[in-house]
Amino acid sequence: MRKYAKLMKTAYDTRPPKLVEHDLHDKMTFAKLGLGMKLLGKDDMSDLMRLILINIFDVMKETFQSPKLQAALALDAVIGTPMGPRSPNTVFTYLHRFMGEVLGFEGATQVKGGMGTLGVALSNAATDLGAVVRYDTSVASIDKTHDRVTGVTLTSGEQLTAKLIVSSADPKTTFKSLLGYQHMETGLARRIEQIRFKSGTVKVHFALS
Repeated sequence: MRKYAKLMKTAYDTRPPKLVEHDLHDKMTFAKLGLGMKLLGKDDMSDLMRLILINIFDVMKETFQSPKLQAALALDAVIGTPMGPRSPNTVFTYLHRFMGEVLGFEGATQVKGGMGTLGVALSNAATDLGAVVRYDTSVASIDKTHDRVTGVTLTSGEQLTAKLIVSSADPKTTFKSLLGYQHMETGLARRIEQIRFKSGTVKVHFALS
C-alpha cells in the first residue's frame, strides 16, 4: 500500500490537471503519473488498478483473518468521510492517509496532546515571529481595489490592510461569500461553484472529572 501511496503523492504535489484543456503542463502531469504506474511493474500496476476499484472491506478481508484487526485497519479509510468500509473508493481514502510526511516520517500520524495543541502551536509560532493573533474576530469580506486584494473588513466594521491575504476557509466561503463572484473571472467562479463537498464527521470533546 505504501508504494502505491507514494505514486499517488506525485499527483498531489502539483496542480490538478484539467481534462478539457489541452495544456502542456497538464499533459506532462498525466505523463509523469503514467510513467510512475509503468515503473511499478506489470503485476503491481494491475494490482493497483484492481484495488482502486474495490472497497477497503474486501481488501482487509482478503488480507487478514481477524475481524477485529480488519475493523481497526479499515478505520483509516473511513475516518472523516461520509462512507463506510463497503463504500466504493475507500481504498483511495486509505492510501490518502499514507501520503503525509511529518519530520521525515511517512504515514498516518496523530498530534501529541490532541488536535487542540496544533492550533496552540501555530499561534505560538506566529506570535514568536511578530504576528498578532486576534480571537473572537470574524471577517465579513475580503476587500479589493483595482483588481488587487488589499485587506479585509471585520464584522465590527474595522478594516485591516495587507499586501497578502491567506484564507484557510473552503473555496466557496473564500471566493463566493467573502470576496464575491462579481470580482472574479466567470470561468473561475463557475469552477468554484461546481465544487461538491460535504462533511461526514462530528467531533465532540468531553471534559471529565
